[in-house]
Formats: sequence, structure tokens, C-alpha cells
Amino acid sequence: MKYYIPPRYFRQEEFVDRATFILYKGKGWDIWRLFRPQILFAIYSLRVRYDKLIRINDWHSGGNFQWRGFRTPDSPQYSVFSQHNGGALDFDVLGMPAEEVRHDILTHQNDIGIEYIAAVEMSVGGKPISWVHIDCRNYDRDVNGILQIKE
Repeated sequence: MKYYIPPRYFRQEEFVDRATFILYKGKGWDIWRLFRPQILFAIYSLRVRYDKLIRINDWHSGGNFQWRGFRTPDSPQYSVFSQHNGGALDFDVLGMPAEEVRHDILTHQNDIGIEYIAAVEMSVGGKPISWVHIDCRNYDRDVNGILQIKE
């Protein structure tokens, strides 16, 4: 996959923090260029699959999330090694528990869109998480299956 047209059903501001959105839009740049095409296709495919609203960042509508997509050095969770530098997203599927979404992804690894997901975060500090993390890291999932991250 060389290029992917931006995902329908999403607004660009859902993928970045407020400052990045203002910077990019002010210069007339396209937010989508910050992301790998695989992650954009994967999140679009999940939106179509579940036919439900997916919430990534919601700062633009008065919500609290702004670091669930692309993370800049201003993010408290920033790491130069993070997949959130264009290849990962954290999100909720409204009306579905995160565990159900993760289970569906892991049991349908070869379905359209899901085939680009290389890793799913399962827990942090040994405790299950209430959101879904997917990424498209360089990982041989064809041999090993989707990497299940347990931190």
C-alpha cells in the first residue's frame, strides 16, 4: 500500500492535538500526511465493520482527548520510539467494550483492513485497558499473528 485516500467518517482534527491541527491547517497542509496509509485504512475499515462511531480525539468538540493519535513532543506520553508517531491510534468504539473490539480484531486477523494491524495493546501495568490501541509497526504478523502488547 503506497498511498491511501483519507478515511471517510472522520475529521482531520480527530487524529491530532489542537496545536498540530492549527499549525497544519494554518499552512494549508493535510493532516493525513502525518500517518502511514495502513493505519488510516485500518481505522476506516473498523468504522465500516462496526457501523458505530469511533472516538479517537475529541478535544474539538469539548472532550478531553487530544493525544490518542499523533503525538508530538508536547504530549505527556511522547516517546521518539512510539508508534504514535504516525503508525498508531488509541480509540473507543462507542457502544462496544474495548475487550470485545480487541477480541474481534484478534480472531479476524485476515479480514479487510485488519490485515494491516500489527499490534494490539492488551494491558498496562498488568491491568486490562478500557480503550483500544492498534498500530502498524514493522512486525511479521503473517508468521507470528498480531502482537499482543502487555506492559
